[in-house]
Parts: sequence; C-alpha cells; structure tokens
Amino acid sequence: MSASLLDLSTVTLCRSQLVDSQALKISSVQSNDEGVYVCHAENTAGSSETHAKLTVLSTTLYHIIVLE
Repeated sequence: MSASLLDLSTVTLCRSQLVDSQALKISSVQSNDEGVYVCHAENTAGSSETHAKLTVLSTTLYHIIVLE
C-alpha cells in the first residue's frame, strides 16, 4: 500500500493551524486529510525531515504513525 504525500494546501486553512511552530493541528479531520505529512526544518546547522502518516478511520477516530 502506498501513501500519497500531502501538501498543506490540501487541508482547508480554516481547519489547520501550526501550534507553537512545533505541531500541526487539524480541526474536524476529514477522510481527504488522510496521507503522509512531511515536516522539513532547516537552519544554519543543517536540515532535517520527518514523515507522519495520518489514517482517518472516522471523523472522531484517527491514527498517526511517525515514519522513520
């Protein structure tokens, strides 16, 4: 099973927000929010990237797996 990479533009801006520059919060999660989200950080010391897969089981139940 392959997961698609998602761009934040696929999540309606009024439903998503960056919390303390550390976390993505999606309100009222929907099935079309499902996929792999990528966090890329960069500074003078270098860069790092991590992926997390969001699986929406229902609008009140979801599962997040951090991929390494």
